[in-house]
Amino acid sequence: MTRTRRALLAALAASSLTAANLEAVVPPNSPLAEKVFRNPDLHIPTQYLSLQQVPAESSARVGTDIASLGLGNDSAFYDARQARLASLIVSEPLVPGTGIGNTLRWVNIGGRPAEESAMKDVVWTAVLGYLQRHEGVLRVNAAELSAPRIGIFEGGNIIQVFSQRVLNGVLVRDSSVTAFINHGNLVLLGLQNWGDDASLALGPQIAAEQARLVVSQHAQPFFIDSWAKDTHLEYIPMVQGDGYDFRLAWVVKATVQGDSGTWEGLVDAVTGDLIAFEDKNQYVARKAIGGVYPVSNDQRPPDGIEQAGYPMPFLTVTTTGGPFTTNAAGSIGCVTGNVSSALVGQYARINDTCGAINETSAAGDLDHGFGPTPTATDCVIPVGHSAGDTKSARTAFYELTRMNEQARGQLPNNPWLQTSLLANVNILQTCNANWNGASVQFFRDSGSQCRNTGEIAAIFDHEWGHGMD
Repeated sequence: MTRTRRALLAALAASSLTAANLEAVVPPNSPLAEKVFRNPDLHIPTQYLSLQQVPAESSARVGTDIASLGLGNDSAFYDARQARLASLIVSEPLVPGTGIGNTLRWVNIGGRPAEESAMKDVVWTAVLGYLQRHEGVLRVNAAELSAPRIGIFEGGNIIQVFSQRVLNGVLVRDSSVTAFINHGNLVLLGLQNWGDDASLALGPQIAAEQARLVVSQHAQPFFIDSWAKDTHLEYIPMVQGDGYDFRLAWVVKATVQGDSGTWEGLVDAVTGDLIAFEDKNQYVARKAIGGVYPVSNDQRPPDGIEQAGYPMPFLTVTTTGGPFTTNAAGSIGCVTGNVSSALVGQYARINDTCGAINETSAAGDLDHGFGPTPTATDCVIPVGHSAGDTKSARTAFYELTRMNEQARGQLPNNPWLQTSLLANVNILQTCNANWNGASVQFFRDSGSQCRNTGEIAAIFDHEWGHGMD
């Protein structure tokens, strides 16, 4: 099996593969589009590393863990956020089958189950047994697993198992164990957002009624038409530093007068802060995306390498029907025909001294590109892209817009935050950046001892901060 295929399978194993993971985007004609809110810490960038990329201080322990599982160094992926194994590519017999090395026989365990429900019980018992045998390595407590969803296909040759995590009797959103069984052998095991839970809130400090009031106030001047009856608690995984934070939240669902969306509010059950307000209907939509450096450009994984497919939020897109502004998830909506972008948006606009920016797409997503190589910098662009579509341009647009988004959550009436900030990138100087009273400037690498300052989030944030002050 090639390394590319292994990586793909590991990514599949690390996700729950449920419809809930599909992105919900607000249609362009929704009057509530500007009310969409999503705490930036809800976005958890993937930090899965191959075992060759594991930090030196953890490599010895991880090597021991892999050896105890009987795996090779190319058969597992490591979640840097919690210093744990997250995806395993294995071949271990769990139930009788014709997989390689599978010597299990139904006759030895009382016969093949006659009904599918009984077969599911056998499968789940086998998966639990694997997790319990390797609890010290995987750090998964079987008591934290919900009743599984199990799919049996091709006469039992293919079996998929999914179990959501439960803490203190409360479901953890987007946190799960996924297992794939092929001809009786466990071949993939994935842990999604499986962090430690030492600092969990054990119970709510505000009532469900208060949470509904928070959502109602956020939606103003629009009126809540009705509340769903199933307001409930969930733990919500969020980013906290280099790890996870599981926030206890009220999940409040509502319909809004004059809008067809199914709206969901997440309200912190301890502080009363709004975490998210989004339409959960599933719409078909195009997106504006591109490769960016989420933290730095030092080429040290996971956050110092360019990430492909990041959303271009609040970007002005030219369409056949006129200009359109993407939402926080980079959605263009259901627009058809040719669309284009100059990396000019509602809250940031980019001027790249390497050349003009003009990215187009006749159909599908408007992708500003990636790379073309990990260390490419300054004026190097993806093949076939416009001269100004550099790593610095894409990263500047993304980071400055996200900074504005966070600030508007705290200062919604600040007039400066309603303007589009000009950022000049790839300026032919080195080792510096500045705010000149009207715009921010970022300098090239050009072979100096300093990297391109337009590819480093902390420098964007620093210069943006001068403008905010």
